[in-house]
Amino acid sequence: MDELRTVARPYAKAVFDVAISSGALTEWSEFLKHCSSLLENSEIKALIKTPGLNKKTVAEVFYDSAMLKFEKGNPNKKQFLNLIQTLSSNGRLNVMKELQKQYDQKKRESEKTTEVMLTTAAPASDKELKTITQALEKSLGNKVDLIVKTDESLIGGAVIQTGDHMIDGAVSTRLKSLTRFLIN
Repeated sequence: MDELRTVARPYAKAVFDVAISSGALTEWSEFLKHCSSLLENSEIKALIKTPGLNKKTVAEVFYDSAMLKFEKGNPNKKQFLNLIQTLSSNGRLNVMKELQKQYDQKKRESEKTTEVMLTTAAPASDKELKTITQALEKSLGNKVDLIVKTDESLIGGAVIQTGDHMIDGAVSTRLKSLTRFLIN
């Protein structure tokens, strides 16, 4: 995993620099996200791993698959193609997920936005999510990109995580702590 991070870093920086200079941060983010999802496709995985297959052919198929979600007249399509060709020719299409992750981190930093993962035991209402987002923005001093997941195993409460910081208010965690206390 560390190797993927190291390999993806210069690509993510280069893509971010291109995106910011062309004012296309969101478009690049969407493109990279779609390319990352392509790596879940078993046919695409097999294509990338096929030994002896022309790297240019691999790049064209990957690019054509990625562009299905984008308009034909997209002004960034030549740059999108250049990225795919470069990654393919260097045998690096496998770093796309990590590249996307690092790019999105740079994008959030430039937009002064913090990604926060909220895991709740039950689905939260829009009003509750808005209240939580506002409180987090006030506390963090940044805009918040709230990602919400539901995990019934929490029993009740929620877990909030951003980077290395976590606030665990889940009932299941409290029950485990109480159990440990009673056993000891």
